[in-house]
Amino acid sequence: MSILKILAGIILVASVVTFIVQLKKGNTKSSVLFVTSALLSVGLYFLAGQVENKLMAADAETATSDAAQTALTNQAAPTAEAPEVVAAAPTAEAPAAENEEPSQADGDFDFVDSGEQPPAAEAPAAPEAPAAPEVPAAAEAPAAVEDDPLAPTAVAGNAIDDAKINETIKFDGSRSKKNEAAIKTYHWDFGDGTSAETAKASHAYKEQGDYNAVLTITDADGHKAQAVRQVSVNRPENKIRFIENKRVADASKVKSSPNELSGQFTKKFKGSKAILEAKANIVSADGCTCSLTVSLNGPGCNVTQTKKLSDGGEGETTARTQCHGEVGDYTWSIKRTTSESCECSWLKMSIDGYES
Repeated sequence: MSILKILAGIILVASVVTFIVQLKKGNTKSSVLFVTSALLSVGLYFLAGQVENKLMAADAETATSDAAQTALTNQAAPTAEAPEVVAAAPTAEAPAAENEEPSQADGDFDFVDSGEQPPAAEAPAAPEAPAAPEVPAAAEAPAAVEDDPLAPTAVAGNAIDDAKINETIKFDGSRSKKNEAAIKTYHWDFGDGTSAETAKASHAYKEQGDYNAVLTITDADGHKAQAVRQVSVNRPENKIRFIENKRVADASKVKSSPNELSGQFTKKFKGSKAILEAKANIVSADGCTCSLTVSLNGPGCNVTQTKKLSDGGEGETTARTQCHGEVGDYTWSIKRTTSESCECSWLKMSIDGYES
């Protein structure tokens, strides 16, 4: 509160007190003095308020200018500090990296670390990325050919084929269709480093795998077209046996020929079939049942077949099961069972198991 406001208050209080005292004395003329004093005190009070507001406005302007000047100073300061921080960081780290390099020699005892340290310098081998553009190069021809409205239409045969190792496969591109000009040349790329330059060709793949046989045709005007035939070589050339046509000697005698035979094998080809077969001449007594059961179990394969001979039957019985399954470890089993209190004769029994 300002001094003027305090002074106005004192005058007002003094006027009130004087008025009351004079009123008690019966002096009515004092009312004029009271009114005058009251007006004077009110005027002083408002005058003090205006002075206070002007002083506060002046202070606010001063504070605003000070804040603006401080902000300008702060903005200028970081620009000078920034380069010092940037310059200091690299100079401290560069030697640190060089000093640590020898310490990695301890990793020379680790095959992985010792093998990767030289390439660390060759990391710029990223330039090998240009190899990426070569990938589209293989598919580039078909794309360009398809966009050529004057190109002929290449026909390579089936989209996908399965085959055995060394199996002769026939390739026929003679059904390709010309457009404006006659087809002049045929070129087969079998995907294993070999090729042929005729419309019809034969080829055998020597190793298991998936191959793309690409036919490229060119017409008399130089327009080209391509077609792809996929060949999956996923079966062996010959049977791979895990049971060599085994004969169970004197199968009629249980002691020398167990009622269950079993074993294991590994399937090597993803498209081949595993086959298990058991044959036996069986004689069943009256009221009896003789059963022959074969089973195969492995990745994606769980198959069983049972053949029975009952009530005095006699003859050759064959139980056979097969499945494609996946590449991996398999188990096989062959069981002979006889109903209770009965007799069965198992004559000339043989078993065979193979992958084909």
